[in-house]
Amino acid sequence: MIKEVARFIASKTSFIIGSTLQTGHRTQDAPDRCVCVLETAGGSVYPDAMDRVDLHIQVLARGKTYFNAHDDAWEVYDGIFRNFKAYAAAGFTLPVVVTGVKYWVSTITPLACPQYIGQDEHGRYEFSVNFVFRIKDLDT
Repeated sequence: MIKEVARFIASKTSFIIGSTLQTGHRTQDAPDRCVCVLETAGGSVYPDAMDRVDLHIQVLARGKTYFNAHDDAWEVYDGIFRNFKAYAAAGFTLPVVVTGVKYWVSTITPLACPQYIGQDEHGRYEFSVNFVFRIKDLDT
């Protein structure tokens, strides 16, 4: 599901998958200014509804300046949460990636607004924003 979530984020922001939008981890040649979509610990599964999961997603934004990282984190927040009602009043299907599996998102809930988390080992500024995607596998 992480690839589908990343594709969704790319569709709602200016970030480009494989360049300014990294998925699962940052590659060594990732630009200084980029965002990375990660799966995080937590979430819930539902034994009586095996096709449903609450997927915890973290988006890390980094940049050479505080304000680049800040603005990028807020672009993701605005693109997928503040505008959620505009395109998903009754939920929506994530973009289909290679597997062909269709996932339905009923809600996206941020755990907080974007937060400054400090500088990395190269002095780049980083912000984090975390979401819960409530997802159902439509092919189950």
